[in-house]
Amino acid sequence: KTNSDGTPTVGWKGWTSSALTSVINTAHLNHTRVVLTIQSFGWNSTGAARQAALLGSSTARANLAAQIAAAVRDRGVDGVNLDIEPLPSGSETGFTALVRLIRAKLNQVHSGYQLTFDTLGSIGNYPIEAATATGGADAIMIMGYDYRTAASSVAGSISPLSGPAYDLTDTIKAFTALVPPSKLILGVPW
Repeated sequence: KTNSDGTPTVGWKGWTSSALTSVINTAHLNHTRVVLTIQSFGWNSTGAARQAALLGSSTARANLAAQIAAAVRDRGVDGVNLDIEPLPSGSETGFTALVRLIRAKLNQVHSGYQLTFDTLGSIGNYPIEAATATGGADAIMIMGYDYRTAASSVAGSISPLSGPAYDLTDTIKAFTALVPPSKLILGVPW
């Protein structure tokens, strides 16, 4: 919520702004859900250490779950999406515990809140079966993009339907082998 100097972060200022209130109200008038996205990127050692500390601490998980439920309730939105990427090795149990705790805290406020979490196009170490079991997340948001980047050894689409290397078809086959299609949301680039 605040920077090290005590000022509100850009994200928190946006979340609490009158402009977002207008967006939420307009969305709801048009029968569109609005969810809070909580992100934590561990693409460098600092981020990975922060994620491991969060997911490895029952106290930190409980604090975050309570804060998320309060933020969703207080802002009048429809749920939360967790974007923790990539999931640190060894954090699978902590991640599942966090998802289940957030579900419990949301249900204490209102049983209809949506809970989703993001994964990369490949499952990796995300515990998708455990995290979507009863008492867990409603769905997985598959980030179906960045299959190829400027650094890729094989040229191709960033979101290939098929091809000579891992693609969206492979992704869907891998995920549906473990969870029902009703638990999957595929995000592709616009």
